[in-house]
Amino acid sequence: MGFEESDASNLFDTDFKLLKIKASFMGRDFVDIDFNMPTNNERCYHSLLIGPNGVGKSSLLRDIIDIFIEAQSWSRYLRPRKNAVQIKYLEYQINENVYALERSKNGCLLFKNNKSVEYDDMEFPMIIASSMGLFDKFPTNNSNSISSSSRYNHKNYCYVGPKASSNMFMSKMNILLRPLSKINSSISIKDAKYIENAFRHIGYEPILLFEYDFSQSLSKVDKRLVNKTLNVDSLELEKIETGNKCIYQTPMNLSAYNIENFDSYNIFQLYTYRQNRMFSKLKCKIKTSDGTFIDFDDISSGEFNLLIMMLNIILLDSPNHLLVLLDEPEISQHPNWQIDIVGMLDEALNQYHSHIITATHSHFLVSNLPLGRSEVIDIDKDKNGNVTIEKILQSTYGWSSEEVLLKVFKMATDRSKYLAELVGEFLQALGSDTITIDEVKNKLSFLQQVSTNLSEVDPMKKVINSIVKEFNS
Repeated sequence: MGFEESDASNLFDTDFKLLKIKASFMGRDFVDIDFNMPTNNERCYHSLLIGPNGVGKSSLLRDIIDIFIEAQSWSRYLRPRKNAVQIKYLEYQINENVYALERSKNGCLLFKNNKSVEYDDMEFPMIIASSMGLFDKFPTNNSNSISSSSRYNHKNYCYVGPKASSNMFMSKMNILLRPLSKINSSISIKDAKYIENAFRHIGYEPILLFEYDFSQSLSKVDKRLVNKTLNVDSLELEKIETGNKCIYQTPMNLSAYNIENFDSYNIFQLYTYRQNRMFSKLKCKIKTSDGTFIDFDDISSGEFNLLIMMLNIILLDSPNHLLVLLDEPEISQHPNWQIDIVGMLDEALNQYHSHIITATHSHFLVSNLPLGRSEVIDIDKDKNGNVTIEKILQSTYGWSSEEVLLKVFKMATDRSKYLAELVGEFLQALGSDTITIDEVKNKLSFLQQVSTNLSEVDPMKKVINSIVKEFNS
């Protein structure tokens, strides 16, 4: 999706991206990470961090959050967390100015264009963080969560992941209502279309049905107030009689053409009532593409993660400059959706100037990075356990899966590791004459069975057939 004409006048008047980080991984020597993409005044830059498990990619993203929080609370010293990664120095650009943060024994030192400055002379980006892994890597900043810390309840930090940092799943209802509570008729038609597309992208209509019943302790006056606020009478909502209880249903059509009715839904009040425990039951149903409704709790984790991440980003109420930190956004995502993640983020963020830094193991994300404003940074360890940083110097846009796996992830083959090793060892044993006739027959029998399941154009099938043919001749 291209920029609106109204965006064109602002396209070249501002810029934001990280420039450099100096960090120590697992207490080792400091290494430099240079984000040296050309400054083209682009709207959105992408940096992908790849590398094996355990090198510290997620911890690096976490400490980026921490050093920015410390820098903005510099008047009261905050002891850095004992992360696997410790950032000593971080440099970034906003417009024509270069800012830097440097940790010292007395707190976080601040610099602007190489000169030491006070807090009021600094500009900071808004940090958006999302972690899709089983164990949450980023801190939450929701004051209603027992796992939140006042340290991270900061105006320039927002966690939009699907789980709380206590590693306990938060209620899907709370996670859904948090971004939806920002929806009203004052949002732009462009954002309304993005919201609609986010629902349709995962195979659902942008139509929700909330069912609720009141808490036993709620007075009749409070119940009438809730019903009035949620427009139960004016919307002629259905009341479902179940014994002595009466369950109310509130439909919400979030299609872009229906934007003028968004205010009447009072989703923020619904969220507030939920937080204040005014409901004994609050459920949400979502409309499927075939017209039926299913419980929101029953959608898959992949559908849920992608929808929540996109809704939070689309409905940001933030400054123009965004630093987006994503930890493995591909988790639970179908390959077709992994291919779309970069493009969807580009669309959702095209009204901001942003730098997206993603820790990933997905070759689909690598091959879909945009030309001229993206890079792949390989974080690895040498034989002595020291962290190494290597840039993939070529643009990876449009590469095939095999090319990405070989050139970026250094995988010689994406087939069964056991099969590749078996064929290699078999050929080596034949060449060195260190295998008996019976062993040869057994291995050939197994390889012939495997070969019947391989495609006619598969090179491995040709290798196996050549071995069988040569031995039988």
